[in-house]
Amino acid sequence: MNCIEFKELIQDYIDDEFDDSTMLTSEIKKEFEEHMEACPACKAEFTVYQKMINSIHALKPEKLPEGYCKRLNTKIKSARVDIIRKKRINFTKYVGIAATFILVVFAVNFALSNLGGYSKNARDMAINENSGSYESKGLADAGNPPESPKSEGSNEFTKDDSSSNQTQGLLAAKMAPQEKIIKSGSLYIETIEFDKLVESLNQEIRDKNGYIENSEISIRVKTENKSYRYANLNIRVPQELFDDIIKFIEERSDVNSRNISESDVTKNYYDKQNVITNLEIQESRLRELYSKAENITDILALENEIRRIRTEIDANSFDLRDIDDRVSMATIQLSITERGDKEVNIKAEDGLWTRAKKGFIKTTNSIIAFIQSLIIWLISYALFIIPVVIVGIIIYRRVKKNKRS
Repeated sequence: MNCIEFKELIQDYIDDEFDDSTMLTSEIKKEFEEHMEACPACKAEFTVYQKMINSIHALKPEKLPEGYCKRLNTKIKSARVDIIRKKRINFTKYVGIAATFILVVFAVNFALSNLGGYSKNARDMAINENSGSYESKGLADAGNPPESPKSEGSNEFTKDDSSSNQTQGLLAAKMAPQEKIIKSGSLYIETIEFDKLVESLNQEIRDKNGYIENSEISIRVKTENKSYRYANLNIRVPQELFDDIIKFIEERSDVNSRNISESDVTKNYYDKQNVITNLEIQESRLRELYSKAENITDILALENEIRRIRTEIDANSFDLRDIDDRVSMATIQLSITERGDKEVNIKAEDGLWTRAKKGFIKTTNSIIAFIQSLIIWLISYALFIIPVVIVGIIIYRRVKKNKRS
């Protein structure tokens, strides 16, 4: 053992002497003592450590001053109160920071929303002003005659006044939105007189200026005497006559299911109409620029932009025509099932093997259903069953132990 290892083990050796612990093995103790006898420097350092520790152990414990424990307890309680207050203060501070952050977010969001609305209104006003100037320019180019003076005391309007009044009337008519409601329905009916019902229904639809968009008739059941049919009809009728056709069908058949729905597409319709109007204004401006363009690059760019805008106009116009068609002509999905006046079902008696097979399958299904129900019951009441089982096991063991004793 060298001096460095000796110095590292001094504290452990001294503790082992006082506490009589087994931190050091007998071999290490023997090496430690041999090195201490052989090395005077290490022995002197050990002696200093040993005297210091002996002096500490020789000190007598002093009594605590009177009331020390009470004062210590009071200080501990006050320290706890201070900690709780600090926590409350920190909590209040964090709540205030969070509330301030939320208010800032709402304020920024509100400001951005107002800014976006203001910019949108400004853009719309600019478009309206430009479109108005363009229309006035087009009227001037068309060579409209100048305004003629009115005679004093007369109530006649000039041509420009009458045309402006007509324009305002047309704009007012356009601004008054007309509701766009799509009506549709589906009926599942049964009838004994299949041919008579279909024929009368076709005639009624023609009389109401409607038509059958799609018709499918198939054989549902075929017996020795007759074939029972099934039909699917997609009927289109004017919306104002929708209820009359529904009533006509219900009075001549047995209705199994009836579903009527109305869909309001007014907002969607006029949104698309506004989009088309704005696109047409843009197209007019681009065509005006196209007529004045001289550079090939500008001409090609304008052609591409005009083509894109025209494609969007055509797509939205197609959607408007489709909505107009579905609004003006309601749709009825009609399913007709032909049935007999009295249907007789004759069932052949099953054989022995068939009945045994069915009985076995039924018994097996019953056992499986019972096991599933038992598992579900055990899982559902597990929180009640487990404590009861544990208590039962404990009682059983105690009773068994008492009997043995």
